[in-house]
Amino acid sequence: MSRMNELFEQLGIRAKEANIYRLLLENGDLTATAISVKAKESRTNTYMILEQLMELGLVTTDESKSVRRYVAADPTVLRQLFTDKQQELKLAQKYLNQNLPELKSMYNLGRLKPGVVYLEGLKGSRV
Repeated sequence: MSRMNELFEQLGIRAKEANIYRLLLENGDLTATAISVKAKESRTNTYMILEQLMELGLVTTDESKSVRRYVAADPTVLRQLFTDKQQELKLAQKYLNQNLPELKSMYNLGRLKPGVVYLEGLKGSRV
């Protein structure tokens, strides 16, 4: 796996998203049809991938022409994705630290639970 692929993977960008982002970086603005042909993806998948890339801030649209064209954002945006990922991990660590004692208690109770059988009624008292 190339270093660039590793970078995209670590940032949570899937292979197909990374492929289309690279296509746009290399080719400038493209229509969805042109992207789907170059990426060898169906148009439906291409639109879904482009939507995901726009949510990540890696792609924008240019609607100044008669047909909507997609444009790659400056790669420095990846630095912001990295910062966001760090913040998410810090928050997850905080929640883990807050909830770990309760989870550990539940784990211990489940493992150390005595084998007690509850009997109810007259039928339950017969062994």
